[in-house]
Amino acid sequence: MVALAMALLLITANTVMRYLFNSPIKGAEEVVELMMVLIVFLSLAYASTKGSDIAVTTLASRFPPRVWLVLGSIFYFASAAIVGLIAWRGIWGGIEMWRVGEETGVLQILIFPFLWVLAFGTAVLFLKLLVDFISFLLGVTKR
Repeated sequence: MVALAMALLLITANTVMRYLFNSPIKGAEEVVELMMVLIVFLSLAYASTKGSDIAVTTLASRFPPRVWLVLGSIFYFASAAIVGLIAWRGIWGGIEMWRVGEETGVLQILIFPFLWVLAFGTAVLFLKLLVDFISFLLGVTKR
């Protein structure tokens, strides 16, 4: 929440500086972009551990049990697989960015830590989805 407020303040200050004084804040867009990575992917990790993620129980009530077993399995597996791929690519992308020393254009902030935050957030969500998938298959999840 603090990072979001800081991003909003920075965007507002940058806009005011640009239009009133014709002097935008150097690198403001870069900082906001990097802060959005923190906001989005740490929120994913937090929400998944608190059970605040989107549930598919609304769909479950609309299908017969056997149909839902097949569809639910596909939904849970596909979700875990896609998020797992994002985490995996975030890890390897971060390693590659670290290896070459990739930086932002204006402020020259290293990019790899933000890719690792992306990887962490999606890895936590992947583990949660994997547990949900296994629980679904074992019939532990409530319908």
